[in-house]
Amino acid sequence: MNRVLLDSNIFLHALGKDEALRHSCAEIIDQLAAGAFVGEAACLLVNEVVHVRHRRSGDRRRAVLDGRAAAQLLVLRTVDDVDTITALELFLSHERLQMNDAVQVAVARRYGLVTVLSTDRGLDGIPGLRRIDPVDREAVAQLIAG
Repeated sequence: MNRVLLDSNIFLHALGKDEALRHSCAEIIDQLAAGAFVGEAACLLVNEVVHVRHRRSGDRRRAVLDGRAAAQLLVLRTVDDVDTITALELFLSHERLQMNDAVQVAVARRYGLVTVLSTDRGLDGIPGLRRIDPVDREAVAQLIAG
């Protein structure tokens, strides 16, 4: 079964206002929940989901529920000191890469993940990592098919 790094934006767009992204990301989450693939992420993904959901809604309870829902669907990986050092180097080497994403990439490398589902183009061009955009239905279908 395919193991895939999931970016927090998959969960956030599934709850967002952009209809095309909401639909595509919700389908990915449905496939994840159905066991079509294994989703993994650094534990800070839950932080990001809760932070953004709270900032947008002001509703702490809803934000925590959304974070828990994401956590229940994923294999969450810890971030260690080596990941932090690796993330700093990635951040320095890739101008479009944000620090939280650099941590996710470092954790993905440690766990042998080579594919990430994300809308974030800042993840493009990172050696050893292939980004699949959730709106690319063909690429998503191929990923799920194995």
